[in-house]
Amino acid sequence: EDLDLWFRASRIYPFEYVDKIITNKRVLENSLGNQFFKPFNSRARKLNRTTFSIILKAVKLNNKKSENSSLLRRVHYEMEKCLKNYDLILFCKYARIELKLRCNLNLKKE
Repeated sequence: EDLDLWFRASRIYPFEYVDKIITNKRVLENSLGNQFFKPFNSRARKLNRTTFSIILKAVKLNNKKSENSSLLRRVHYEMEKCLKNYDLILFCKYARIELKLRCNLNLKKE
């Protein structure tokens, strides 16, 4: 999983957000990325559950408000994928993570 690699690497190396387009992306009708947003797609559901386990690991690793804030944006993206795939159980699991992250944002100081 690329996501797991990015989370692990971010624990060792600093990353910066670049607010401009610096690459092109080729979009194919049957690419794996397009599968995430198709309703009732079993392959997407399996991958979404794998991503969920990686997100859980990231929650445990976070120890700063900024990390929780960044992860919260990713959680919202994953929740959107769940809704479009009609995976309401996973959506509810992400909602629990969102609540935990929001509580941590209110409790922790940078």
